[in-house]
Amino acid sequence: SVQSPQPTGTEATPERSLKELIAEDVPQLETPALDDSKRVALLRQWAYENTDWSTPSAILDDDPAFGFYERDAPELFSAFRDDRGGVLCGGTAYAFMRLCQLYGYHALTLDMGVPGGPTHVVTLVRLRHGGRDVWSVQDPTFDVTYLHRDGAPLDYLDLLRALRDRHQDRVLVKKGRGRSRDYIVAPDDAESIRATLS
Repeated sequence: SVQSPQPTGTEATPERSLKELIAEDVPQLETPALDDSKRVALLRQWAYENTDWSTPSAILDDDPAFGFYERDAPELFSAFRDDRGGVLCGGTAYAFMRLCQLYGYHALTLDMGVPGGPTHVVTLVRLRHGGRDVWSVQDPTFDVTYLHRDGAPLDYLDLLRALRDRHQDRVLVKKGRGRSRDYIVAPDDAESIRATLS
């Protein structure tokens, strides 16, 4: 009888391949002393640089055939690498959430704004800092996070309290140094963009 080989733990899997790709791009992630806040910031910057944006006709998370919200991080970032389409803030936050989960972090997306009106979607990532859990607001759309003035990660509820109490001076908006991302223009949208730019 033919037996299947037993896994050795070194087989190529989509998850391993994505992590290897990220490790090549961001070797600092392998630093053992790196705390959660810095590690997630590096992942956010990588996601910002590697998530495609697009015109309306090429929005990947609107394509039912692709099933964006059923995909894991390796599948999503493979689609971005292959220029299959782009996303806006909701798709960006979801892709980053899945990436954080791949690295073992608890993460979720938060859609905020006016019900039925304009909204913006960010990712909340649970970090360990100073002996406690912090739900850190990570915005991979703009490569931004929010910190205490001393640079410590700011918990989402602390951020809301500071804003409610008009203490925005206690909040530091930290922008990453991510390079530009790809912007996919669908053929159907090219003419309207050309007219807008003229």
